[in-house]
Formats: sequence, C-alpha cells, structure tokens
Amino acid sequence: MTTTSFADELLTRLDEVLADFCEMSLPILSDDDLEALLTRTTTFGNRLTHATGRVATEATTRELSDKVGARHAANWWASLTRLTPRDANRRLRLARSLARTVHEPVADALASGELHVDQAGVIVDVVDDLPSDLEPALVDKARDILLDEAQRHNADELRILGKHILETIDPERFEADEAKRLKREEDEANARARITLTNDGHGRVLGRFSLPAVQGELLRNQLLALADPRRTLPGAPSGDDSAAPRDGSSITPERMGHAFMELIEMFPADKLPSHAASSVALMITIDISQLLKEHGFATLANGQRISAGEARRLACRSGLLPAVLDGRSEILDFGRQRRLFSTAQFRALALRDKGCTAKGCGMPPSVCHAHHDDPWSHGGPTDLARGRLLCPHHHRLIHHQGYRHSIEPDNTVTFRRLT
Repeated sequence: MTTTSFADELLTRLDEVLADFCEMSLPILSDDDLEALLTRTTTFGNRLTHATGRVATEATTRELSDKVGARHAANWWASLTRLTPRDANRRLRLARSLARTVHEPVADALASGELHVDQAGVIVDVVDDLPSDLEPALVDKARDILLDEAQRHNADELRILGKHILETIDPERFEADEAKRLKREEDEANARARITLTNDGHGRVLGRFSLPAVQGELLRNQLLALADPRRTLPGAPSGDDSAAPRDGSSITPERMGHAFMELIEMFPADKLPSHAASSVALMITIDISQLLKEHGFATLANGQRISAGEARRLACRSGLLPAVLDGRSEILDFGRQRRLFSTAQFRALALRDKGCTAKGCGMPPSVCHAHHDDPWSHGGPTDLARGRLLCPHHHRLIHHQGYRHSIEPDNTVTFRRLT
C-alpha cells in the first residue's frame, strides 16, 4: 500500500466514523451513554487538533507555502481551510513548539487524550517563559509538575499555577528574580505616574491616570470605604441602605464617582505644602445680584460656571477665595480663608454636637463638615454659636434648593423636600 493510498484510506475511515457520529440519534441514548460520548468526543477533538498540527508542521518544514508564494505558512493554511490567519498562526505556533524535544511529553499527553489543547498551550508558554539559563533538569521538573496538575485543573487554573512554578522548583532563584522584577515594575510605575484632566465644556472634568500599584490600592480602599452601601453619599439619592450587601456588589461606578468627589473635598488644607496653599484654593467670582438669587450662579477662575448653591456649600468647607462683585463688576468683598472654622473650633463643635446634627443621622464627627447656620456668603460669622456639624449628605441637602430645613429647639436639623 502506497503512502498516498494509506492517507486516503485513513481519511475515508475517519470521515465515515464522523458521519456516523453526526447521524446518531441522540434521544435514544441513556444518560450514561450521553455523558461518555460527550467526554470522549471532546478528547477526540483535542487529539485530532494535535494530529492536524503535526501535518501543518510537516507542511511548513517542506515549505509548501512557498509553492504558491504565500507570505507566511499560517496565511497559506488559512487560505486552504478558511481559518482566520490569526487562528492558523496560533495553531501553527503551538504545533511547532510541541515538536521541540523539551515539549515531547506534552505532545505525547495531547496525542493520547490526557490533555486539552488549551492546557498544552499553557504548559508550553510557562515552560518557554522560564529563565533561559535555568538548568535543563529544572525545566523538565517544571514541565512534569504542570503535566501532573493538568489532570486536576483546567487551562485557566493551570496558568495561575504556572505563575508560581519557578518558586516551586527553585525557591532561591525565584526570590532573587522576583525582587528584581518587583523593583523594575515599581521604578517603571513611579516613572510613568501621571494624571490628565480635561474640561469637557459641559460642567464636567474628564480624566485619566496611571498610579503605582500601592497608591492605586490605597485609592481603591479609600473610595470603597466612602462608597460603602451602608452610607449615603453626598449628592446621591438617600434611602434605607441597611439591607445593602457588604460584598461590594452594590458599589457602582456612580457611587465610586461620588466617593471620589467627597475624598477631594475632605482633604485637609493644612496638609498641603505651605507655599502651595494659595494656588490650590478655589477662586470663585459671584455678582452680588446672583448671590442674592435663589437660582444664581458663580464663576470659577477658569470660566466654568457653578450654581450659587454649590458655591455657598463650598464656602463652608473648601479652600475657597470668593470675590463678590457689584453691578459694575467691581470687587465689594474679597474673602479670606480665615472664614473656615479653625481646628480648635471644629473640636469644640465635635464636643458639643457629638456628630451630624441632622435629626436621627448619627454620623460621627470624623466624617462631618463644619457648617455656617448663617451662610458665610451672606455675611454669616464663623463662630461656634452659629455653626454646627453636618455629614456630607446632610451638608449637601442643607444647600439644596429642593429642600427646606428647620433648626429645632434641641439644635437638631430637620429637612422637608419641596414638592
């Protein structure tokens, strides 16, 4: 029998068997038969993929693609079989790797049905990524460990195990390499740390940033704490969060955004470099007529408009420098940052109020803002008698045009939403 007739006979038999499988009446099979069929055909598919890869490797060795002037063997294979060039290249790369001596045990396991194609690809990638100067015996050890683990783990799990294989086979080498890798990553992350902020012209600032892993995790944890579903965030809808899950599943991007807003506003100004204190303050300009209006507006130094209510809220808390203009745009009063409650005053408010003074709130002083009962923007004094603590949520409500508030005889604040 010639090799050509042998190949033809083999393909004919394979085609007949596959035809029988495709024509099989599945409903008549028992559950056990169906399970066995699913398991075995999956194994056969992996074995057939490996056999196809061997054929493709031999065709590449003979440079068959050159006969038709194909740019690459994978492109030639793709054009013959309607594979995508990307898929053909991936398959050919794995097939070539399995033909190497170091990967022969992997190829044998795939050919016998002990491995899935994806598992074989993971093992090849992990072994090939080991240090090039590693002793051959240790390389073989790593491969054999992964082959054994493949009997209990799928490809994704195997890849995770593979990340720690050097630690298993050569702990001392791993520690030295890991220290170098971490130092290299940290240096690069620090060098590439950056943030860009762009005003979109519609009341928002869009940003992108890159941080080292440590600072990124700190930021994430701070935002998660502020976005805790058991809290009500400033600017977010109020409601009963007592039944909210605590696994983070209800922490949406919107909650994280409001948490970031709160984090920015609560950063203590006295922690900033003294020479930068004036440059980080917000300069807000507001016409006297706008200041007195319920629906007035103010202007930031960059020309961005904000509502007068937001300006009054910020005046209680942020490093704000307000410039109040008369009708001729002449400055009537240039505010001083001394209008903010001092540290000593805040401590006194904390001792007196014990936390947020909104009725029934109970948020502790550590998360509260110091608020002027008489708006500072309307000439209100910064003194204890006319000040109080409010949590971020109730501080925003007290400046919200959709709510009215009352100070009760016990010094608590009650709110009523306007309809």
